[in-house]
Amino acid sequence: RQDYLLSLSRSCSLDVNFVSFSRKNFRNPELQHFPHTSFDQEIDYLNQYFDGEGFILGSTSSDRWNLYIYDANKKLSEQSIKNLGPELIDGTIEIMMTDLDHETMKQFYKDPDNPVSDKEVTKNTGIIDILPGSVTDEFMFSPCGYSVNGLLNQFYFTIHVTPEPHCSFVSFETNAHVPSYEKLVNYVIDLFKPGNFQVALFINNRESCAGSSILCSPGRLEGFRMKRKSYYEFDSYDVTVCSLSLIHI
Repeated sequence: RQDYLLSLSRSCSLDVNFVSFSRKNFRNPELQHFPHTSFDQEIDYLNQYFDGEGFILGSTSSDRWNLYIYDANKKLSEQSIKNLGPELIDGTIEIMMTDLDHETMKQFYKDPDNPVSDKEVTKNTGIIDILPGSVTDEFMFSPCGYSVNGLLNQFYFTIHVTPEPHCSFVSFETNAHVPSYEKLVNYVIDLFKPGNFQVALFINNRESCAGSSILCSPGRLEGFRMKRKSYYEFDSYDVTVCSLSLIHI
């Protein structure tokens, strides 16, 4: 697939300027298929096509964010960053949630005695209000599990839910330009009620990315404490990663 895409881009006289690959650490990396059994293996695989680098943000013995970057662009000046208009700001925010509330996760099990359509799950859970006005394509798995992709103009969001108690996991990602990342994160974690989660903001606007660290400040995300925070400046994009856990009273 990569060979085909690169061949197609060359046939159109297009060069690859930027590539990124990121993920949270796996709970059971030994169960993954090649080339995902380790981050080193993923880096070696990607470097068959690009000359990039791998970075680990967070603890090497706990929750962490693995990030691969290939960037052929010249370093943006601080003035260039400040002059970015809304249409040129490009970025994504990802929220990776674990240890989800059991009652909340029951919404993502099929009940033969009370059948609910896939579209109704998106509406009833409040997921539809994450990006109001978006067109969604959702699917409920049997006996449990849920995925949805939403699209509004050039913006998207995607959610995947694994509700089983022994391995509960929810991932959320969007490239939507929002006035408040704090409000967005609070809304998403209130929907799914995780015990632990990571937030990763990847954006080409340095002021927005650095400012996002306020998400991890005390009181900003009620009921959670910040375990660790990482911020890294790349040539064209910067990333902030925060790890938080529920405060048990």
